[in-house]
Amino acid sequence: MIHSVHFKRVMRKGSDGVFRVARIVWQRGTVGDGKGWSGKLSLGFTRKFFIFRKTWARCEICIAGVRIHFLRAWGGILS
Repeated sequence: MIHSVHFKRVMRKGSDGVFRVARIVWQRGTVGDGKGWSGKLSLGFTRKFFIFRKTWARCEICIAGVRIHFLRAWGGILS
């Protein structure tokens, strides 16, 4: 069950050179009880042509400068 979903416009360039456009943040279950988790999906632009990185809690895909980044956290609420 999703408890909350938020859409945020970011519209700024980070120190890593990625221009972040928007993000969607949500929480499933009760974060911090061992069952619930918080997730974030963001859209941005970068100068790199292709990137694919995946770990247990995050995934980053960049094709032709368009970057999609997914992050999941069990210990706290993402913003």
